[in-house]
This record gives sequence, C-alpha cells and structure tokens, in this order.
Amino acid sequence: MPAEIPPEMLDHMLASVLCDRLNAMLDDEHVQRALYDLSQARVQVHRELGPHPTIQVDAESGPYTVGFIGMLNGIVGALPDSHPDYPGWGLLTFHVDPKAKRVTHVCLTGDPQ
Repeated sequence: MPAEIPPEMLDHMLASVLCDRLNAMLDDEHVQRALYDLSQARVQVHRELGPHPTIQVDAESGPYTVGFIGMLNGIVGALPDSHPDYPGWGLLTFHVDPKAKRVTHVCLTGDPQ
C-alpha cells in the first residue's frame, strides 16, 4: 500500500496543477478578460461562511462576499495562519492588469512573479 500523502502536500500539488492549466489558458486574450471579470465579481454570502478555513471571504467592506478566486482557494487550500508573510492566504494568486482589465498570470501565493 502506498504511503499516504499529507493533505498540505496534496493541496500544493492541486494548486500547482491549477496554476499551470490557468496560465496555459491565458494565451487567449478573451480568456484573460473573462478571468478578470470573474475575479472582480462578488456574491453576497451568509456570515457563517466567513470563518471557513480555506474559502477566502471578504467581510471587511460591508456584507460578507466571496469571489471566484476565493472559491478556487477554497478548493486548493490556504497557507497556514503561522506563515510569516501570507498567514491564512489562499494558495492561488491572480495577477491582473487593471487598466487592460485582464489577468496576466496565476501563481502560487508567495512565489516570485
């Protein structure tokens, strides 16, 4: 029987695969803009979703909301609260060009651009 892979390693592997696939899709400028629009959209959610361990919920600017990236991070996981630079941040980071309204690339949080 193969050794069990720790959940944190599985999260990182999944996030890495998702980064690769999203970046491959970004060769298409229409995808860049569609992902930008998705990344900017927010849906109001119940406050009890706020403390979810991996879904990134915004509760600072009014009602509780979640966006596309927050939900993706809910799937792939978050960095531990003890992380020195990005405590509790989702594993995925989207880099955007707000003037062109497009996603330029996706990386693992904390990785160099």
